Order: sequence, then C-alpha cells, then structure tokens
Amino acid sequence: MKHLIPCLLCLLSIPLAAQFNSYILPKATGKIVIDGKLDDGDWRGKPLISEFHPFNAVHSELPKTSVWMVQEDDSLVITAECMEEFPNALVKKAIHDGSVWTDDHVEFFFDTAGERKSCAQILVNSIGTIADGIIARQGTTPDWGWECGAELKTAILTDRWILEMRIPFASFPPFTQGTDWTFHVARSRYTMNTMHMTSLKGRITGFHEMQLFDTLCGIKCEPTGIVVLSQSFGTRFEGENQATLDLKNDNDSERILTVIIDLASPTGDISTSRKEFTIPPKGQMTATVNWKCMLENEGMPISMRLEMNGKRLQSFSTLLNGILPTLGDLRQNVLSFGQSSPAVAEYTINLLIANRELTMQWELWTDDGKSLLLSGHTAVLSNQQKLRIFRSFLKPDFYRLRRFLIENGKPMVAREDRIALTSSPWDK
Repeated sequence: MKHLIPCLLCLLSIPLAAQFNSYILPKATGKIVIDGKLDDGDWRGKPLISEFHPFNAVHSELPKTSVWMVQEDDSLVITAECMEEFPNALVKKAIHDGSVWTDDHVEFFFDTAGERKSCAQILVNSIGTIADGIIARQGTTPDWGWECGAELKTAILTDRWILEMRIPFASFPPFTQGTDWTFHVARSRYTMNTMHMTSLKGRITGFHEMQLFDTLCGIKCEPTGIVVLSQSFGTRFEGENQATLDLKNDNDSERILTVIIDLASPTGDISTSRKEFTIPPKGQMTATVNWKCMLENEGMPISMRLEMNGKRLQSFSTLLNGILPTLGDLRQNVLSFGQSSPAVAEYTINLLIANRELTMQWELWTDDGKSLLLSGHTAVLSNQQKLRIFRSFLKPDFYRLRRFLIENGKPMVAREDRIALTSSPWDK
C-alpha cells in the first residue's frame, strides 16, 4: 500500500511554506504482540515515516529514526526504531508524567478532531516511561491528568532502542468516524550532541505548531459514542470524597458504564472504588463515585478510568497532593475575649457532611493538661465552624483546646491545639 499521498485540498488553503504530507493509516495484517521486538509482520515492510528533519542546528548526521503505525479494530499500534551510537549514555531519569522531554525520547501529537486547535501529546523514553496529556489549545501547557492507556514495551540494543506501543482508540479525545486526524512525530536525543528531530517538512519554531501537523487518513475505528464532558476527583479530604464525571451518550441505545478509582499507598497497596451506571440513549448524566483517602496517601498516584463492556474508554490520573485533615487548623491560635463577648475559635471541618449526624464536642484544659476547665458541644451543619469560649472565670493565659468530631454518638477524630486567651483591647 502506498502510504504517502498528496494532500491537494490542504495545499490550496495554506501557504507554500506550510505544505505538509498526508499518510494513510494501514490495517494490521496479523496479531501484534507488544514485546519491544520488530518481528511482527507489520514492522517488516516500509516504515510509515522514515524521514526526519533537524529542528535545531546540528553539526553531525542525524541518527536514523523509523516509525510504523497500523490500526487494529479498536487500537492504534505504533513502533519506533531509534538508531543510537551510544546506547549506554541514553538519558532516562524522568518519572511518569514528569519531564520526559529532558530524556532521550520520541513523542507523538494527535489531533483527533482534525481542526488543528487541540491535540493529545504522548512522550516515551527508552525505558518506557510515559508522559501523556491534552493540549487544549495552541500555546497552553498540557493537562497531564489524561491517560492514553497505552500498553507498551521498550528495548535497548547495542545500536538502537525500540518502542512498541498499543493505544486504544477509545482513550483518545472524541472523534467522528471518517475524520482525518492531524499528527506529528518527533525525537529528541541527548546522549552526545543534543538533537531534536521532527517528521514535519515545514519550518517550525516548536513541536506544538498544530497548523503545520501532517494528516493521518483512513482511520476506520467506530467511535464508542460516549463522551466525557468533564471529570474531577472532587475534594481531597482525609476520609470520604466524591469524584464526578459528566458524561454524554450519542448512541441510540442506553450504555452501561463502570467508573473505577484506584489510589496507591506508600506500602504499594491499591484501594479501589467502583460504581456502575446506566446512561440513557442520546442523554447526559453526572456520575459520582465516593472514594476514601488518609493523610498517608499524600503524594500518591490516583487514577480514574471509565470502562464499557470491560474495555477502557478514558482514564485520568494525578498525584494526590494537598489532603486536608478532617479537623482543620484554627484560623488563629491567639483569641481575645471581653467581659460580655466570647473568644471565637474558627476552623473548617473537611468532610462531606450531607445527610450525616455530626456533633462537635470541645474541652478547654489548663496548659499542663491536668485540669478540665470548660466544655461544650454543637451540631455540625456546615463545613465552617465557630467555637465560642466565654470569659467566665478565665484569665489571660495559655490553654489546651481539644476538639472531638462525633458521628452517630461515636468519636471520629480528635485534635488538640495550644491557644492563648487575651483580654480584648477594647475592654476597660
């Protein structure tokens, strides 16, 4: 099959300097095993892309780079062969969704709408570390929360390194059957002389110049008809939280979907929350899934994926940073009271409180913690709380304030703070 064809219509609408190539995406001829080897039949023929151009000035010959792409019924399969004179010097330090662009890597940009306005960006280094995100519009930073769901394998040999990767079509941003994609393949090499290479023939100033992307034609995958309009992990409270997905079903019949949330722990364990939903035909809905975390989950990976009939449609991930303790810090630890006005301690309860029977109990102790001086309780009706301490027999001094959150008569969490009580400057 001839892969490279003129894109006459596009050439009529853009300047000569912006001419680009159009490639036909062939069908896979047989079963492809993702093993980092070039022994599958589809990789024995002519590469889809074998001509790369220097992005920056170089004083030596570019190392050869070859890229094959084929389509399976539900996936895009990519293989890249990167010739390398110094494989032992390959830079490979980045972590998932980290600065893979500073490693020896190949990267792929796919604009599935064909509008040259937004695209998916996928970078993979020589040991298979991946960074994948969505560039919402030209000039913006990628949203690294998107996950392409790739199955991949790399291999470092004596004179090259190889990437083999399968990406479900359903993981890509929504696209219409028959729409031609635009795309770009690039490679960066840092082993000796820094080199950046591009598959684009037009003169570019950056890898994200979508108006100069080439065209990828002949994609036959049938879209799932399920569109993720928005997604959020919600609050990041110690304890229970609620994630949401706004979904749209473009199909003529209902679809049964499953939302799965996985949260890693420092010990390597994974806690999983899942919920099944039925979305009506030609309808929209907001799916909600409750998930829990503890303070020790701080900085751990969390992912959310949407599945239909056991197949991944979309996935999102991030690091769980900024977990808020159930009982928030006091807004201030120095409180003033007057003869008739109380000292007010303000704080936040970081908890989903809807439809829960919550009570806040508190105790004021001497600074040495030996004597209980005052106590009280109040119903929790909102996340913002105020605790009032009347002067009574108290004098300005340091004290211990203990707070207890109670649910259905059972203690949930407790916290102690050292506070200073002072006389109001307006008190005579």
